[in-house]
Amino acid sequence: GHVALTYDDGPDPEATPAVLDALDRLGWRATFFVVGEMVERHPEVLRRVLDAGHEVVVFDNLSLGHRHAVGSARLVVGSVCDVDALDAVFRDHAFDAVLHFAALTLVDESCRNPRRYYENNVVGSVNVLNEALRHDVRNFVFTSSIAVYGTGTPPLREDDVPRPEDPYGVAKLAVEQDLRAAHE
Repeated sequence: GHVALTYDDGPDPEATPAVLDALDRLGWRATFFVVGEMVERHPEVLRRVLDAGHEVVVFDNLSLGHRHAVGSARLVVGSVCDVDALDAVFRDHAFDAVLHFAALTLVDESCRNPRRYYENNVVGSVNVLNEALRHDVRNFVFTSSIAVYGTGTPPLREDDVPRPEDPYGVAKLAVEQDLRAAHE
């Protein structure tokens, strides 16, 4: 299996190519489980996957997204914190890959309400990864954040030492570490 980490800090047109490159590395026709607001922030990723003939199931709580944004993909409304809902979707489909974009992303809010961010971003991500592993889905694309490196001086590289300075960055780093552990 493959684990791809991409860094995406918002609707930045420069972040989308990293996601698309990760998909290209998978290189086959597949059934994708797309988690979170990718359809709103990077509609060209969803469009490219659908145009290539892949089957897509989008799982989103719609807190930031909209039903119309999923286009011809199937939409399942649910929370990454709801293990039963995740399990039901994984049982109903034979996914080849997970594209995980679900996260609360406001750094200031994460400082005011860190527990909410840890529950959604860490626990929710662990739930998604656990279900993927339990259902033998070995390809996982996760959008992390440059926040894992704190306020270092650009250019930052993936082999720089992480130094998150806020709960959002800490949560993203925790998920990266869990993904690495699952991959080993």
